[in-house]
Amino acid sequence: MLVVMTLLALFFGYHLNWIRQRRAAIATGEVVPTFNLKQSSFPPVAPGLLGIFGERGYNEFTVHYRDPIHREGELKRVKKLFPEAEAVFATPMPTRSLP
Repeated sequence: MLVVMTLLALFFGYHLNWIRQRRAAIATGEVVPTFNLKQSSFPPVAPGLLGIFGERGYNEFTVHYRDPIHREGELKRVKKLFPEAEAVFATPMPTRSLP
């Protein structure tokens, strides 16, 4: 019974951490997800069992990278966070001007 509970805790912890990472990437503006109805008539489904925890799926997103040298690494990392997305675009991180 202890082994089963431990495995369940690890399973839930993994998925909840995945959701935290996805939401953090969106909250910082690093990733801007979108839903493109032209690409699909059905809303995309969140990968794995993330939908059980209330996470929604995206079929397209834009990645804002800070350093052009690390652009490919950022794209790979974001693709792992959002594997359900089919289209990935990379643009430089917008700079904020002070008033």
